[in-house]
Amino acid sequence: MAPNHSAAAAIAADIAPEGGRISQGLAQALAAMALPICLKDRHHRWQILNPAYADLLGYPLAELLGQEEAAIFPPAGADAFRQATLEVLSQ
Repeated sequence: MAPNHSAAAAIAADIAPEGGRISQGLAQALAAMALPICLKDRHHRWQILNPAYADLLGYPLAELLGQEEAAIFPPAGADAFRQATLEVLSQ
């Protein structure tokens, strides 16, 4: 399935951590990148994703927005994912 870059850019421009906004240019750049990218809020919910990240997880981008790992991974996987996130943030 080919990524829908314009839809991803529109979603990213409308949804940002803690109700913030990102520029349309940044939204388009994130949507066009082949590297999987996500931004989460302080509650570990995905707030911005690009199509590559959604493809990596195997879910439509719109289904992942606002969710946390526990919504799509079994408990052990969700815990491992959260621990990895916390490790990255602590550095």
